Amino acid sequence: MDTSDECSTSKIISSNNDNENLQFSLSAIIQAHSDDAKCVIETPTGTLISGGRDGFMKIWTNEGINWTNTSTVQQKDCLAINSIALGSAPDAGFESLIFLGRKNGSVAIYNASNTEEPVKVLQGHKSNVCALYFDDKTGFLMSGSWDHNAVVWPLELLLKEGPDRVPIGFLSGHKCSVWAVATVPSKLPKFLTGSADKSIKLWSKDYDVVEYLVEHVLQFPSDGDCQRFILTQTDQDLINKCTKCMISIKEAKARQAEQANKAAASLLEMLAKEEALEESKKRTKQRQKEKKKAKKQAKKDDEDNCINENEVNNQFEKISLKPVESVATENLAIRQQK
Repeated sequence: MDTSDECSTSKIISSNNDNENLQFSLSAIIQAHSDDAKCVIETPTGTLISGGRDGFMKIWTNEGINWTNTSTVQQKDCLAINSIALGSAPDAGFESLIFLGRKNGSVAIYNASNTEEPVKVLQGHKSNVCALYFDDKTGFLMSGSWDHNAVVWPLELLLKEGPDRVPIGFLSGHKCSVWAVATVPSKLPKFLTGSADKSIKLWSKDYDVVEYLVEHVLQFPSDGDCQRFILTQTDQDLINKCTKCMISIKEAKARQAEQANKAAASLLEMLAKEEALEESKKRTKQRQKEKKKAKKQAKKDDEDNCINENEVNNQFEKISLKPVESVATENLAIRQQK
C-alpha cells in the first residue's frame, strides 16, 4: 500500500441533489495486483475484495488509511478475474458467498468464511464473464459474457441439487458482449441486459424479450467542446458550420433522451400495472376467504340451531309424557282401592 502527500492533496469535486459542491480527497493507493485490477467490491463490513488479470482474488481490511491483504486466492491456471459479486444462500447453508466471473466463461463461487476452494463452479458461457449481479430477494444470480449471452442461475437450487439437475435461463439475442445485467423488482421475475450492441433489453420470466428499452444508443461528441472550439475561431463560415453542427448534436441528444425517458416510463407503468393486478388478486382472494369463512360459520350456526331445536323438542316430549303416565298410574291405584 502506497500513500503520499501528492495523493492526499488530489481532489475530486462533485455535487449533490442540492447543487452543493462535495469535495473528496484521495486517501490511499493500494498496490493490489501484478497486472490489471479488473474489478473491486466492498462488503457490508467495509472489507474490499479485488480481482485481477493476474488470476488472484484478494481480500483487504483497513485501519484508517492503511489497507492489509488478509487473504489471497489464486485461480486455477491463473484465470483472469473480470467481475465480482456478493450474495448468500442461507437455505443451502451459506450465509455469505463471493462470485467470481472468469476468463474461461465460468463463475466460481466461494464461501466467504473459507476461500481455500470454490464450493461450486458454474459453466454456462463460452467466453469471459464480464458482468455479475445477485438479487438477494429472488435468489437469482445473473452473469453476462463476451459470448453475447446472459445466464440466470437459481442459486440455492444449484447449490443443493447441482447444475445437471436444475434448469437455468439463457438470455440470447444480443449481437455483442453483454456488459451489464440486473433484475427488475416485480412479482414475476424480469431481467435487464445491456450490451455493446448499444441495446438494452427487458426479459420475462420465460427468458423471452419483453421489449427493447433502448434499441440503439448513439454516442455524440460533447456540445460543450463544440462551443469552446467555436469561441476560438475567427472564420465566420467555419463558425456558422460548427454552430449548425452543435445544434444538430443537441437535438439528437434530446431525441435520444426522450426515447430513453419513454422507455423508462413504459417500464414503470408496466410494473405499476403488475403491482395493481397483484393487489387486486390479493383483495379478491381475501374476499373469497372471508366469504368461505362466513359460509362455514353460517353452516355451523344452522347445525347449532338444529341441535338446540332437537334438544327442546326432546325436553318437551319428556315433560308432556310424564303427566300422562302419572295420571294413568293414579287412576289405576284409585280403581284398585274401590
